[in-house]
Amino acid sequence: PIFVQVKWQGLGVVFDCRLGIPSGRMRRERSVPAEVGVQDSNLSSGVKVVCRLRPMNEREKKSGTVPAATASTERKDVSVVRLIGGTRKVSSSFRFDNVLTSFSTQAEVFAATLEPLVGEVLNGFEATAFAYGQTGTGKTYTMEGDVESDNGRGLVPRAASAVLHALSVGKYSEHSVTVSYLEIYNEELSDLLAPPNLQNQKLDLKDGGSAKGIICLGLSE
Repeated sequence: PIFVQVKWQGLGVVFDCRLGIPSGRMRRERSVPAEVGVQDSNLSSGVKVVCRLRPMNEREKKSGTVPAATASTERKDVSVVRLIGGTRKVSSSFRFDNVLTSFSTQAEVFAATLEPLVGEVLNGFEATAFAYGQTGTGKTYTMEGDVESDNGRGLVPRAASAVLHALSVGKYSEHSVTVSYLEIYNEELSDLLAPPNLQNQKLDLKDGGSAKGIICLGLSE
């Protein structure tokens, strides 16, 4: 997660704002005192689900694989064709809050998912996004991508860059940013930012109560 703490000029209220990216589904929670006057007309829809279709890989192309799903960004739906009994085709359509096709760029994915949340995080709302899908569907590429390429960067580096850029414009009198990188794999916890000599340090998830929520003991920042 990326933890951002900012202080608005003239308000004197410190917001503990968090943009958590554990691995897209998004959640927003109000964490700002009502008297501050932060309003958001989109809070009625706290969870948004975005579907992204990956392009076929070279192996699939060489074998003549026919795509079983088609997507429409305009209609925000995905149609899946199934073959029943070897001859009959049945089509099912599924609607999402947003749909990204195999031709969608990393920048378009960010614009449709996390970019709108950066401003909300800095206004005091919690935001969480995670990628869900079976092995080989492109979750790692969507979240991380090619960090050395402007076009290939995924959601994590783009969100971090957007937060730092927003904090650099002088709108806030004070701010601090800390980053943690936790991997959960086969029920094992790993601190990906820890130095090599501390990689085997035991981590533990605990309930920190209503004030802190779920915390990871031993995770570096």
